[in-house]
Amino acid sequence: MAKVVGGSLKRKIFRRSFSYKTKFSEMTYAEKRLALFLKPMDGKLCEDVVFAAKKKGTLVLGVLDGVGGEAFGYVAAHTAMEGVLEAFCQYSLTASKDSISFLVQRAYEAMEKGKTTLSLAIVEKSGRFACGAVGDSPVYLIKKDGASFLCGGGRDLESTPLLHTFLKKRFRLSACLSELWNGKFEFYEGRLQKGDMLALMTDGVADNFAFKLNSKKSPEFDFLKVTDIAGVEELGRILSGISKAGEAVNVLVELVRKRLKELDEKCEYPYDDDFWYEDGYLIAPKEDDMAIAIYIHR
Repeated sequence: MAKVVGGSLKRKIFRRSFSYKTKFSEMTYAEKRLALFLKPMDGKLCEDVVFAAKKKGTLVLGVLDGVGGEAFGYVAAHTAMEGVLEAFCQYSLTASKDSISFLVQRAYEAMEKGKTTLSLAIVEKSGRFACGAVGDSPVYLIKKDGASFLCGGGRDLESTPLLHTFLKKRFRLSACLSELWNGKFEFYEGRLQKGDMLALMTDGVADNFAFKLNSKKSPEFDFLKVTDIAGVEELGRILSGISKAGEAVNVLVELVRKRLKELDEKCEYPYDDDFWYEDGYLIAPKEDDMAIAIYIHR
């Protein structure tokens, strides 16, 4: 069962969050400027979390991905999110590296067990923003002329990795909040213009984008390279020009559903290859929990 939750950013104090405690198969909050979406993998406990809150004209939004295969990943994601929201509501924060660092630290301190990624952004009324990430939940900036990757998972560290290296590493967690966390996080800051979109999502969404290759053909596997490991070209193409946050979420969700359906049609199970080439792109679908937070500046 899916549920759509109402509300408005026009309220002086705004707060929305979806986590494993949600009793629906899908949860959506959507208005023109802000949209949140959460969907567990079919039949499983959701380990992803999405949230947003606004106070005195400043907005915080984020996604978390509790580490699967580990005990209490879903608890870690939920408690880390609560740590962020409690700190945001209690203190006056700005779009700065200090504020992002403070929220990441409070998320870490709130956790009692488990492991989770965390990506979040602080946006001021002026459009000034700052974002940070621990782990592989990417943050993107989408403008009218395309998208760019900001932080989340080191997806910009290797501009042209070999295909077999890319496929091997895409299932590895680069970092996470845990008892072994070293205090480091990725960071980016800038200023949004009218119509610019911030998109934060877990890898259950981002790993379904088309990844650009250095050849439109299928040359020797060992020499094929992935030149766009964050999928920004496809993301920019499908989201640029969209003016409503809820519509952007719908486009992303439908893309994932389309890719998973294509996987069933094009690859036999058990899969020998769970990817295929398509006119110079690598399509490598992955079914997982999905969390999306979209903000469009006005």
